[in-house]
Amino acid sequence: MSHLTNRKLQEHIIQSGKHFGLKYHSNNKRIKNPNNIKSDEFVNLLDSMGYKNIDIIPPKTPGKNSSSVYNAYEFNDGNKNRSIILADDRAGRGTNQTTKQELSFLLLLSSFQFNSNESTLLMNTKKEQVHKKVYDGNKFLSEKEVNKLIEFLTQDNGWYESIVDQVKSISSRLTNNPLYYVKDYKNFKLNTIAKDLFYKEIDGIEWNSDKWNPSDVWLIYEENIPRFSDLSDLNLYLYKSIINNNGIVGLSHKKGNGKIEEVNFTETKLNISSFKLRFGRFFTQNLYTVYDGENLTGTSITYRIFNANPNEIIRGESEQKKSDAAHGKVYVNYLNYLDSNNSVIDNLKLVSGKDTFELIDNRWILSNKGIERFKVVQESYKNIKSSNIVEKMSNDFDVLLDINEFVNVVNDYMKLNNELGKFDLDKKISARFQSIILGSYFCELDDNKLFHTSENMLLYARSMTSWSSPHLKLQ
Repeated sequence: MSHLTNRKLQEHIIQSGKHFGLKYHSNNKRIKNPNNIKSDEFVNLLDSMGYKNIDIIPPKTPGKNSSSVYNAYEFNDGNKNRSIILADDRAGRGTNQTTKQELSFLLLLSSFQFNSNESTLLMNTKKEQVHKKVYDGNKFLSEKEVNKLIEFLTQDNGWYESIVDQVKSISSRLTNNPLYYVKDYKNFKLNTIAKDLFYKEIDGIEWNSDKWNPSDVWLIYEENIPRFSDLSDLNLYLYKSIINNNGIVGLSHKKGNGKIEEVNFTETKLNISSFKLRFGRFFTQNLYTVYDGENLTGTSITYRIFNANPNEIIRGESEQKKSDAAHGKVYVNYLNYLDSNNSVIDNLKLVSGKDTFELIDNRWILSNKGIERFKVVQESYKNIKSSNIVEKMSNDFDVLLDINEFVNVVNDYMKLNNELGKFDLDKKISARFQSIILGSYFCELDDNKLFHTSENMLLYARSMTSWSSPHLKLQ
């Protein structure tokens, strides 16, 4: 395949993916994805066009993907390696749906606390003394942005009514009016302070601001904040800010009727009575950790690959049946903090990635790297087989006890699903191998350590760890 300029490459992909609704981006190294097609669909498109060695590069990968939000797709065009970013159809700051909802809440809160007359609530948002107190990141709202939010609120009556209920509720709880109303952003001053304190105290895990404080918006009552000696000191400041209605108050904002929940005001303990492992079908990727106990029925964490990238380390997402609560992410490197002597992260890295299999003479065989990975997974599976915390695991997994049987099953599967290619196989095997490694880790723990670890993984998902900060959850 001949080399194309970036613009011609962009055009070639858009024309070939016309049925997906792909569109031109002003940056010729990007493609707009207004219909939000999935990563594996885009990879299959590139594969069908004859491009090889397709690799998904996650956001913020130094030297390979400058985007902070979207995946890049690296591939070979026959002459050289190329890269394209698949971006959604956002048109700049303030247009994202969640951003609109959060800024609309702050705008109406500012308006209500300026004048609580509901009949003038929208009209007053246009007053400078109202909208210039509302900040999207580090910039206050312009009249143009205010008009867009008014349009959103008048077109979506459900959100308008929800926000009005919430505005009344929080104004009854916090009767002082703040100096500013700020939508959370990466470099918000408390996020940067907390990050510095975090790395001074905690080893083994990466900083994630949502796990410290998942507030979507902040109410600023004072501009000059004190110095903090450690995270506990900072968290105490946030607690006192809520109690005394001063300082800085964080709010987690979801659609609702104005219910306010206090989060991390006291140490949280979960009354877990049962913890079980459940695996999906062999060629799916999921590992479910299923909880039971007081207020925990139907609670689980699902571990899998989320970006359709075989090089990705699996992560978890918590959920509770019959609940609309937002799912909390669980990064498995948190195990390094809970259990510094574990080797599970190293083993996950060892068995993850592409090139476990190679295609020779129309048959998939294990590469040398694949054989090494299989042997590690085989030993882990033996631990799972003898464990009493595993339920609903198909006998199909027994192919992991015999390397030849495993290879035969993989070939049968790929013949039956002949639309799948090497990338799909890499992804499935990487995810399944990793789920076995993680499942084996849980199976090896004694009861006390198992309940301690499983409890803390769920608390981490809910941003309720021992170092997470007090905030108000507004629903």
